[in-house]
Amino acid sequence: MGGEQGRPGAEPFAWQRTWQPYPARLARSGGSRLMLALWLGVLGGGIVVAAVGFAYAVRFTARYEQVRATGVTMRPTYPDGATVMIRRTGGSAVRDGDVVLFADAGWAQEPGTTHLLRAVARGGDRLELRADGAVVVNGERLREPYLLAPPLPRDRTSQLTVPEGRLYVLGDNRNDSLDSRYRPGDTGDGTIAASTVKGVAVDPAAVPPRHRAPLPIGLALTLAGGAGLTTNAVRAKRHRARLTAQAAAAGAGAAAGVDAGTGAGAPGPYGPGSR
Repeated sequence: MGGEQGRPGAEPFAWQRTWQPYPARLARSGGSRLMLALWLGVLGGGIVVAAVGFAYAVRFTARYEQVRATGVTMRPTYPDGATVMIRRTGGSAVRDGDVVLFADAGWAQEPGTTHLLRAVARGGDRLELRADGAVVVNGERLREPYLLAPPLPRDRTSQLTVPEGRLYVLGDNRNDSLDSRYRPGDTGDGTIAASTVKGVAVDPAAVPPRHRAPLPIGLALTLAGGAGLTTNAVRAKRHRARLTAQAAAAGAGAAAGVDAGTGAGAPGPYGPGSR
């Protein structure tokens, strides 16, 4: 039987040469896959970068804030209009000599008003304000190199023990400062409640970088990736629509030719006129 040739395969119908039954399921082209992977990468990278930037922003805002000094009370350390970096902390963390930001209701001209002054004594300290302007805490005269000018002599002295949970605050412009010496507050001794402290002033150079760039860059990449994916999807949809229209036109033409030549019905799944 070695010389016997195999039986030739059946000749396909004319409509089978061009008609494609599922044009919507045609595989994507290599270029389409590449663009899809590219835009997915841009979108994913943008989301990661934006998340990192948002985490940095939340962390920085939770720990620090910037305020603007008003008036001459804290000259020369913080002149009027100077930007002050504040590290958020409670009154229990205040140390001797810290410049504190606080909002004490007993001092407020308006609700929510904040003040920036230097804490010179804390709860339990024995404080003495002498006639020559010196400040003595627990028997030791404070060295105050931050003062704008030597304090003017006073016509009287004052002594008190700072109540627990409270602070005695003074301005660095000691000769022109409306501070604990002149504000009785809600206890009559000029002290402020430590619980009203919102934070302490810190050197801006000691503040970690804010990292402003990642968040806008991440948002821009996310928007670009989303736009690219949308454009890619629209183009793929239009491409599938064109293939569907071409296949439908080819199938209709082939079926019309078969009907005209044989009088057979429309092609079935196994050929023209199949049952």
